Amino acid sequence: MTRGPVPIVRVIIIVLVTFVSVGCFGATDSPAPPQNVLAMFRLLRSTGLDAAQVYKIRDAVIDREDFHFYMNDGIIGFTQAVDGRITGAYFTGEGEILIRPPNNSERSSLGLFTGLGVLNEQVVAAYLRFNDDTVKELQPHLRAIGDEKAEFVAASTETVSRLGEMDGMRMLSSFTSHYPQDHYLHVRVVGARLGTFDAFYDSMAEEQITVGKFTDKGEGTFYDVWMSFIARSTRGSKIDDRAIDPWKSYEAVRVSQFKIKSRLIPPQRIEGEADLSLNTRHGGQRLLFFELSRFLKVQKVTLAGKPLEFLQNESVDGTQLARRGNDLVALVLPEPLTDGQQFQLHFEYLGNVMEKAGEGLLYVGARGTWYPNRGISMSNFDLEFRWPTEWTLVATGKRVSLTTDGSELVGRWTSEVPMPLAGFNLGQYTRKSVRTGNVSVDAYASSSLESSLTGPSTEILVTKPKRDLGPGGEEAIVVAPPITINPSASGASVAERCAKAIETYTEWFGPYPYSSLAVTQFPARDSQGWPGLVFLSSAAWLPEQDRIRLKLDTYGRVVYGDLMPWHETGHMWWGDVVFWRTYRDQWLVEALSNYSALMMIEKGSPEDFRISMDRYRNDLLSRTPSGRQYLEAGPVDLGLRLSSSEFPSGYVAISYGRGTWMMHMLRTMLDDSSPKSSTRDDVFLKALRTLRERFAFKEASTADLQKIFEEYLPPTLRFEGDRSLDWFFNGWVNGTAIPTISLQDVKISNRAERASATFTIVQKDAPSDLVTSVPIYAVMADGRRAFAGRVFADGDQTKTTLRVPSGTKHLLLDPMHTILRRP
Repeated sequence: MTRGPVPIVRVIIIVLVTFVSVGCFGATDSPAPPQNVLAMFRLLRSTGLDAAQVYKIRDAVIDREDFHFYMNDGIIGFTQAVDGRITGAYFTGEGEILIRPPNNSERSSLGLFTGLGVLNEQVVAAYLRFNDDTVKELQPHLRAIGDEKAEFVAASTETVSRLGEMDGMRMLSSFTSHYPQDHYLHVRVVGARLGTFDAFYDSMAEEQITVGKFTDKGEGTFYDVWMSFIARSTRGSKIDDRAIDPWKSYEAVRVSQFKIKSRLIPPQRIEGEADLSLNTRHGGQRLLFFELSRFLKVQKVTLAGKPLEFLQNESVDGTQLARRGNDLVALVLPEPLTDGQQFQLHFEYLGNVMEKAGEGLLYVGARGTWYPNRGISMSNFDLEFRWPTEWTLVATGKRVSLTTDGSELVGRWTSEVPMPLAGFNLGQYTRKSVRTGNVSVDAYASSSLESSLTGPSTEILVTKPKRDLGPGGEEAIVVAPPITINPSASGASVAERCAKAIETYTEWFGPYPYSSLAVTQFPARDSQGWPGLVFLSSAAWLPEQDRIRLKLDTYGRVVYGDLMPWHETGHMWWGDVVFWRTYRDQWLVEALSNYSALMMIEKGSPEDFRISMDRYRNDLLSRTPSGRQYLEAGPVDLGLRLSSSEFPSGYVAISYGRGTWMMHMLRTMLDDSSPKSSTRDDVFLKALRTLRERFAFKEASTADLQKIFEEYLPPTLRFEGDRSLDWFFNGWVNGTAIPTISLQDVKISNRAERASATFTIVQKDAPSDLVTSVPIYAVMADGRRAFAGRVFADGDQTKTTLRVPSGTKHLLLDPMHTILRRP
């Protein structure tokens, strides 16, 4: 499931907001005239060197907690002052940058891209941008310069002016807002070994220190985040006590209510108005950022009826914005916000965010950014749409009215509970409906596939979605001609499958949160599960009689049969009711949704379950063209950082694959350790039900999940007697290893009263401190297997003794394949 843009680190947002065009609507009663703000922005993003401010520099250092930048000997030129403040500099000479990652995860991430565990790079040149007293810090180390000044300025001015665009918006935020603890430093380094890369210190960011680099590959342009972490002074603080990042989409100012009116004009155009009610949790900012599709042009924004000036990104071919996607809209408020302030904004916008994909089939490209929003956050929605009568529209929320106005239909949908986002789909659909309890499940599909699938020939080419089939790339699925496929013929089957999932998940996790579920045909390779609305890939609508003619492998059959609709239905609980806290926790909703679907598959077909789990493991062990195994992409808590120039499909392989295995390991550990009267699902599902109840319509973290499972932890899973799962989360969830585990030196003593086995568990291909709960089975003379118990394998070799059933002939290690281990 992909839910529109989710900024994972502040550095990426800064890159996005550098390419902007200005829309000016004069604000009134502003302490600074609007034209001054816009003029200030233009200066901040294009400021060049001041020829009078060039010096020799020696033995200077800028320290920002874990971030150390040295200018040992060279020349430095400062930028022209803006509003009396110098905000940048350019250095050439001999320098050094030193940053030590605070944990193994970030050391490994840095090593993935640099081969180093510590960033200690010799610097030959650097562009600096800052918003504090950095110039004063450097003054004692400056000396006058002679004839070299003119040469330095001539050689550096163009570079400095170009690089100034990177931080213009961040600088404007500092100039216009009131954050007493706002300290920002960006150093674009030219290193002797590592080339050009960025290092950031931002006291206002959730993770204050970030290092990364743009890398062009055949698959596209990536921003590789080498490392990102909380600075030393903040590491011990609770999340709620940390500084609120003004760049983070929803923390400081949340939208409590959206009222959106949209006119849809197929096949492309949308005209919209949105009224937003906002609550200020932490004030001080005068710039307020919103996400909006780059294909939508803002016409006007007003506050209390008065126009605001705004800056909207411009999609320019060849820029990072054009390659990466969505616009950001920055509003310039008349004055800084205050804590607790409530206010309303009105937006007007229009543009083309749909396109024709087939006869009666549209592709809605801006599913998460067709309206201005502050990122994915729980809000209430009131949506009104107008569209031509020959089309069918479905949307998130509950439909409360539908009328006809001339040649248009007018429908209104409202949220029944807070929702993280809103969406719609439009097509010439046939509806098939079923009910499960009080929930209506409606399937909407057209009579055709998208033209990109059918093509001009009689063969149909379907591409396996990367996100569901792992990192192995795309494979062609060819339907043997002749064939005519009508997706709407599968409507009843699709509705019944999703209804079955709702029934099962309600029993397992708690009540379904909405009164209906709309499942719509989605002309794309992937699928998405939104609040009460599933965008289901066209490939999953193929009628059963046609699906058997596809040249699919067994896993592809599982994906397009049950896994995809059941996974997306699972997001109604995991992602819509329980949301992730930070980008490091996003894996939770994907892993839980995917494993929920696989538990359903296991009940009907254990073989399909095993095929799927084996596929995830094999994908993790597969190699990229450069020879690296996908498991090296990083632990699940790196989130979207896992997709990089080294591992373009890393997020899929790790979040879906390893994440699903982590859930399976937790479930089977609890199963084996539960009293005989319990079943596997009792304890595991109780824990997940608790997660759903405790964090309903809230954000949950990986630490929250761990804490809940610890509440249900039986004595046999308490490593060294401690009621903690640190050993599992530190080594497995936050680790990357897939060990080879074997039994050696097995000796069985079959005494009549107390049979026992002494043996050694050997772990290879894993860190020396990895702890694994290993199930051991006894094999009797007649071939029967009996569960003997679980043993903690601690490190490379663990010698232990275990009671076994009388008559045991030999032992088996994990014969049910419940551990993510090498075959």
